[in-house]
Amino acid sequence: MGISYRYLCNLGKQERPMINKEAIIDTLKDAAEKILNVYYSSSPDVRLKGDGSPVTLADTSSNDVIRGRLSALTPGIPVISEEDSVIPYSERKRFNAVWILDPLDGTREFVSHNGEFCICLALVRDRRPVAGFILAPVTGDLWYAFEGKGSFHEKDRVITRLPLEAPPSTPVVLVSRSHHNSAEREWIEKYVARTGAGVLTLGSALKFCRLAEGRATVYPKFGAINEWDVAAGDIILKEAGGSITETVSGKEPVYNKESLVQPYFVARSKGYTI
Repeated sequence: MGISYRYLCNLGKQERPMINKEAIIDTLKDAAEKILNVYYSSSPDVRLKGDGSPVTLADTSSNDVIRGRLSALTPGIPVISEEDSVIPYSERKRFNAVWILDPLDGTREFVSHNGEFCICLALVRDRRPVAGFILAPVTGDLWYAFEGKGSFHEKDRVITRLPLEAPPSTPVVLVSRSHHNSAEREWIEKYVARTGAGVLTLGSALKFCRLAEGRATVYPKFGAINEWDVAAGDIILKEAGGSITETVSGKEPVYNKESLVQPYFVARSKGYTI
């Protein structure tokens, strides 16, 4: 598809480390294998974190694999992960480049055994993602993007540039399977009434992938969500011609902020306006 398997990412004025795409993808696939070992076991060892959200052995095993491998592949780049203690902002604000990781996005879908979960990894430079990867362990689908290089889907060694197709003539609005609230439901009801849109319920950051593919048109998010839930999907969607806009600022998201909470947003597929 014309994209190098080794992508040069300029991370600073004097640093120019080589990000090895194949090594990153192999890392995510190894983590996915750990996830699936737990997924198909008799006990996923579900526990509750301090905020009441679930965490399983799959989350922590995936986190260990990816963090350990990234420390060897890109030793100068810190990692912000959902499953680690948050690095104080007094230290983080000095990061020119940082990996943002969700080792298992969609833990509730994992526990429900519906397959709608994924691994999300983004490389952020100067607060914007310059590379992003989303891997769905159950199906083996991989989506990835590099700044200025395009967005791609890969499965069974077949690589296809995104979007796969033009947006549907009838709009399709995406809603989270496990994390939606009254504000989102009200917005969607008005949107459906105005446009005749269909509604697709889907778990995790896979919603960004449907937008990037052109199989859905809009995804509103007006509830609790964090940077690691969005960063990889952001660049995959943007490089596929789509957009994500925060509802209050009217701007695209930035990352490695003092608060890692992501403000409310609306994401759109290529060529689609509300």
